[in-house]
Amino acid sequence: MVWGDGSQTRNLIYIQDCIEALLKMEEKASYPPLILNVGNENTITIRELAETIVKVSGKKIEIRYDKSMPVGPLSRIPYIERAIEKLEWKPYTSLEDGLRSTYEWIKSEYSNNYKHP
Repeated sequence: MVWGDGSQTRNLIYIQDCIEALLKMEEKASYPPLILNVGNENTITIRELAETIVKVSGKKIEIRYDKSMPVGPLSRIPYIERAIEKLEWKPYTSLEDGLRSTYEWIKSEYSNNYKHP
């Protein structure tokens, strides 16, 4: 179930890309501290996110929307130009690749740790 109509947007970053940026920030630690945003410039709607998750899963899942539920901010877009400039860094994992990797990891963890009788 997706809250709202799915038109709200987000900018998602794969965890490995985020970790890489944080490690680069640590390498350049200084005083005053380096302050910048880490994120992804690519904007996606929640509807597109839900559709991509269904695609990656390979399952036939009907996406349902509940317009009576709150959706949070309609948009969140990080400004990452300072991270690109100061860290010589940019996120490189596509949304679909990140979701596929995460889905496969969860599937593996579930099958290894939750045996059905």
